Amino acid sequence: MSGLGLKVQVFENKRLGLNDTPRSYKFTKVASYQAEFCQWGCDFDDDGGEDGYGNFSVAIVKLADGTVEMPRADMIQFIG
Repeated sequence: MSGLGLKVQVFENKRLGLNDTPRSYKFTKVASYQAEFCQWGCDFDDDGGEDGYGNFSVAIVKLADGTVEMPRADMIQFIG
């Protein structure tokens, strides 16, 4: 199945404020932009940030101006 041409809504995490534990923030997903889905891919995090180390799935998407981005798979929603 080719995903080329399917539209997706891409989300980003927006920080709301602190949780009960020190240096721990609450986040919510907010719509950021729409794009054209191209295919699935894989990326990695090696900085040990909030999600730790490791590989994760991404969606390879193309914006209207031709820019290609790779949001995490859990940060997109197919819209038609």
